[in-house]
Amino acid sequence: MTSNNTWYNYSDLDPHIWYIKFGKIANENQFQSFLVQYESRYINFNKKSIIFNALDIEHMTFSQCYQLATMMQRMRPVHMQKLSCFTIVVSNPYIISLLNFVFSIVPPVRPYIVCKTVDMAKKFIYVKNPDVYHLNIV
Repeated sequence: MTSNNTWYNYSDLDPHIWYIKFGKIANENQFQSFLVQYESRYINFNKKSIIFNALDIEHMTFSQCYQLATMMQRMRPVHMQKLSCFTIVVSNPYIISLLNFVFSIVPPVRPYIVCKTVDMAKKFIYVKNPDVYHLNIV
């Protein structure tokens, strides 16, 4: 399933991985749309891993950080049940510091990494899901 928005794009890399790519800057409506769609997508699957590709994000507002933390808190039970692991692909030091701030308020309930490439993200997911991928990754 693929979904497009002017700030984010959802796609399935395979039946077990969501890939979400973000643009540079989201206005409040775009950010709210992302949060609503993110939560609603959990209704239709059992267990997934997610790659959040945030390489292009240049800025997030304090309000967006607060909304992200609030959504993460609200989704904790769902994440425990339906999220295998996740990765955030990002290189912007400002965005990394904002993520660290959000995660200090609401620690993620599933394994994750922050990395610099999509390939590193995929490898992490494969390693964390050996029952799904049956790979020998070194």
